[in-house]
Amino acid sequence: MNFFQKGNNYINFTLIKEQGLMLLKVILKDPKEDPKILKQEILSNYE
Repeated sequence: MNFFQKGNNYINFTLIKEQGLMLLKVILKDPKEDPKILKQEILSNYE
């Protein structure tokens, strides 16, 4: 699942299942720079 915010920067919220756990990653993808992970958190309540 992805959510995008578009403007001068691109913010991507991605849910990834890794080793049976759901992981939320917030990634900044500035068109002029390499992507940066701003936040990464395990969602313990997510089913």
